[in-house]
Amino acid sequence: MNIVLYGIPREHALRLAERYGFETCSSFEALNEGNRLLLQPHLATDEEQLAFFEQMARSEQLIDAVIIGRSDAFSTVHYCSSPGKLFTVNRDADEESLDYELDRIVETQLGLVSAHEGINNQPN
Repeated sequence: MNIVLYGIPREHALRLAERYGFETCSSFEALNEGNRLLLQPHLATDEEQLAFFEQMARSEQLIDAVIIGRSDAFSTVHYCSSPGKLFTVNRDADEESLDYELDRIVETQLGLVSAHEGINNQPN
């Protein structure tokens, strides 16, 4: 499983990686190795946004989820993310709330929890 993190503070990404057994990386090429959290730095220029868009398009099949914590490049990241793979979190939330939001997204993507929390899906 490969997840692109945009605008997520590094310390939260590292905790997430440790908790779920991901490796962190900073290049799309590393996604070929699987189970990666790609830490995407801030896209400050039009050239960076275009390069990001091109990399996302080339790596689409390798990316399982994109989590955005910054609103400044939301339209660029949203436009190049596949439907159903884009998630947003409140980056300004306190540390515990942000970690909880990230955990729920990753756990759902990994199949560890269902989207219907609290519903017993086990047969009687």
